[in-house]
Amino acid sequence: MFSSELTVTIPHKLTQEQAAERISKGLDALREKYKGKYSSFESQWSGMRLDSKVAALGQNVTSVIDIEPAAVVVRVKVPLMLIMLKGKIEELARKNGERLLRVA
Repeated sequence: MFSSELTVTIPHKLTQEQAAERISKGLDALREKYKGKYSSFESQWSGMRLDSKVAALGQNVTSVIDIEPAAVVVRVKVPLMLIMLKGKIEELARKNGERLLRVA
């Protein structure tokens, strides 16, 4: 299946561990908020990398989130059938990532 990839880089001033913890909690919150809207939601940490796959509306959206020392890099593969939502997905990733990584 054809897809398009988008990349969002979000700078942060946290330790990698703090950034990973915040991203993990944010993902858990999204999973709960949209419960019932997706047929599966899988995620797996490997060091400072989080691989995720969400199945909804008959489509699979995969993502890789790399926690780097000064930034979080989010890469999302958007299926062709959802390409019209690419801008919205990018906006949500940036907005939520900036909120999660903000230093209080």
